[in-house]
Amino acid sequence: MINARADKFRGLYASTPPRFQISPISSKIPVVDQDPFLPADESESWHTSFNLSDQFWDLVKSINDLVQVLESSRGTLVSPSIIEHYDHQRAWIASRLLSLIAETANIPARAYEQCCYLATLVYHFVHFKPYTFMTGVEGMLLGRLKQALEETDVDAYWGDDIELLLWISFTAAGVEDAMRDWFVELLKRVRKALIPKPGLKRLKFILSKFLWNERTSSLACDKLYKKLVRPTLEGEVYEMQISLRS
Repeated sequence: MINARADKFRGLYASTPPRFQISPISSKIPVVDQDPFLPADESESWHTSFNLSDQFWDLVKSINDLVQVLESSRGTLVSPSIIEHYDHQRAWIASRLLSLIAETANIPARAYEQCCYLATLVYHFVHFKPYTFMTGVEGMLLGRLKQALEETDVDAYWGDDIELLLWISFTAAGVEDAMRDWFVELLKRVRKALIPKPGLKRLKFILSKFLWNERTSSLACDKLYKKLVRPTLEGEVYEMQISLRS
């Protein structure tokens, strides 16, 4: 475990794929027929103007499957073999995403892809890591994501994919980190770019087109939405007070 953690940190720092590659194994996890924790219409999900690799789409599906297993197993007894497979699958997804991040590192033309891969790995860590953010890997991930976002232009890169940028900034802004304020400000700007500017209900609908867990993601969205609208509400209250005094 220590070697694996050190390998993740080294790979992110040096922009190289993990040395300890993990091979996929056949699934032992039962999948329920209907899943209330994933987007209702996946055909509308992940619309992108840029080409993202088939490997990435496979990983998105694997993450969705893992969300489904995690939620359907809550409050039940799970066999050791399923737990073992779950842990292996979680590590395999992280390893593959790190490899994709390394492939797009320091290539300005692929900054869009790197943003998607980094945000997906942040989501993966938030939902499936069995311990809190203590290794420094996640802080480095957010730093890399901030750098990649700064290399993209909102109109040129995200004009047609503004909803995807909304999800990326939301995913990063939901992490308790020193860079959180930067991502919250980005989330505010992206939300304003959407016409009409979405309220909480529509915001959740847009975000649910991507990686989404109704139980955890919805709660995070409620908290972040208060940060998005509080300055406006405070300004409205102040203006009302001035009006009443005059």
